[in-house]
Amino acid sequence: MIKLISYQEVSKAVNIKLQMRRLNTYSLDKLIELYFYEKNKVLELHKEIEKVYDVNKLNFAFEFHLNGSYVEHCQFIGKKPLKQEVIERIILFLETKYFIEQYRMNIY
Repeated sequence: MIKLISYQEVSKAVNIKLQMRRLNTYSLDKLIELYFYEKNKVLELHKEIEKVYDVNKLNFAFEFHLNGSYVEHCQFIGKKPLKQEVIERIILFLETKYFIEQYRMNIY
C-alpha cells in the first residue's frame, strides 16, 4: 500500500520560501539552465518510478506534465520567459523530485 504524501509535507521539506529567495538572486540565463537541469533529473526519476507505480494517477505527476514545459513553450512561440514563471517551474520540479524520492523509498 502506498502512503500518500501531503503538499504541506512537501512545502516544509523543500522550504519554498528559502528556494524563492535563493532563485531570485540568479540571472534569467542561469535560471533557464537550472530549469533544464532540474527537469531532466525529474524525468529520469519519473521513468524509474513509473516501472513500479502508475504515477500518472498521482496529482504531482499530472501537475508536472501540465506545467512542466513553460520554457520550451516560450522558445516555441519566440517569447522571452518571465523570471518569476521560471522560478515557479523550478520549485515545481523540486517538489516533484521530493514526491518521487519519497515514493521510491516506499518501494525499497
